[in-house]
Amino acid sequence: MTTIRHRLQAVNIAEYELEDAVAHARSAGHSWADIGRALNISRQAAFKRFGSVHDPISGEVMTAAPTPHIAKLGEKFLRHIINGEEADTMGMILPKLRKNLPWSTISEVWKDVLTETGEFESFEDTQVTSLKGTRSHEPLYSKLQSKILGTCVVISTLKHEAGEWMARVAFDRNGNVIGLLILPTDATDFPF
Repeated sequence: MTTIRHRLQAVNIAEYELEDAVAHARSAGHSWADIGRALNISRQAAFKRFGSVHDPISGEVMTAAPTPHIAKLGEKFLRHIINGEEADTMGMILPKLRKNLPWSTISEVWKDVLTETGEFESFEDTQVTSLKGTRSHEPLYSKLQSKILGTCVVISTLKHEAGEWMARVAFDRNGNVIGLLILPTDATDFPF
């Protein structure tokens, strides 16, 4: 337990040092794109995590709405799938989309993932991003994209005994799941 406490303290110190390094990089004239590249995240994700802007009327510092709860919400949704919790999983999906994303499909995909790479072990590199401008000519995806513009996507690596998968969970503005993808980690073409 002492080791765990020491490691947590080290993480907290490293987080403080990272925030300080980003502040120094910004004051030295580096762009959010530069910082994002150094952190292996998008410039928008870097800004959301470390940046702020002043309200043009009041002059007060405004920060982006905190996203840690969205990352945790994404992991919570995935954990319901992992644990085979149908009611909890379906309860997080926007009701009018449940027929397009039924439990039978979700559980079959999850069984395929387990068959391919063994038991789930952990989440890694969970992050929140905005919807990319990807366009699809398929009517279902086009309709789905029109519903999720302005929403966020939780992206996480699912570590398994014998491999990894990328999970992408799209949320609407109210925290409802409106899309789920579980893909190979090297996938590059996906609707959200």
